[in-house]
Amino acid sequence: DTNQDEQLRLSAFKALARMADDVTAILEGGLKDPSEAIQLSAIELITRRDPQSSIERLGQLAESGSVRARQTAMQLLGSIPGEGTESVLLKSFEQLHKGSFPAGAVLDLLMAAERQNTPVLKKEIEAYRNSQKDAGTVLALWSDCSDGGNAERGRALFFGRSAASCRRCHKVQGSGGEVGPDLSKIGKEKERAYLLEAIVDPNAKIAKGFETVILVTTEGKIHSGILKSEDDFVVQLMTPTGALVSVLKEEIDERANGQSGMPQDLIKNLTRAEIRDLVEYLTTLQSEKAAGH
Repeated sequence: DTNQDEQLRLSAFKALARMADDVTAILEGGLKDPSEAIQLSAIELITRRDPQSSIERLGQLAESGSVRARQTAMQLLGSIPGEGTESVLLKSFEQLHKGSFPAGAVLDLLMAAERQNTPVLKKEIEAYRNSQKDAGTVLALWSDCSDGGNAERGRALFFGRSAASCRRCHKVQGSGGEVGPDLSKIGKEKERAYLLEAIVDPNAKIAKGFETVILVTTEGKIHSGILKSEDDFVVQLMTPTGALVSVLKEEIDERANGQSGMPQDLIKNLTRAEIRDLVEYLTTLQSEKAAGH
């Protein structure tokens, strides 16, 4: 029933594919469905049943499908070893070098090639990395994570994943901490490259007013945090946990500006796909007012 919610229809299709006696008919019907999500689900199920015979179909998606279709094709091809898969991936790399392969599926192509781990595909990955603008920089190493993410998954990471810890320091539409900048309109104010760099290389561009300050007292105690206020007598810092610390100026022996308050090892706790999702979510932040949540 095409009048029903797409996610409900997709769940029903997957259930039918598990339960029906004539699975082939169900899958063929899925391929003809007007919903791309159901079409791709059918292709995935068919591929799981007979990987080698699915390479040609996946190759067609990889060559001319939508970004979502190409992502799916690459994810499935990565798990199918053999010359057929290598040939499809090489064609995609050829498109990539010509600039006709969508940026949103580059990460999936690279991951598929890495999983195949053949000498030819290793060279293609290296050639792509070396061709990137500012090759060798931290941002260039993560450039494949700038496009093609899933905003809903990114939102779940931002608000619910302890490994990311985003909401602990950042506020979005009134929810979150105040250690770092309010990100409610960051997607409107900054480009994808800036958002990605802020995650993978936080010290590259530190938001004004959010550098860490390090204080050493005459008693040898060390305090570090974001400068929240300062007058002739007291310096007040906000620590990464959100606590306010006040230090009398007369008790300060040394003072220095530190690095960004962003965790330097954030990328160690996230996959490349998760970083891509996080970037995609940040691009949706366009207003101080919540939209749909």
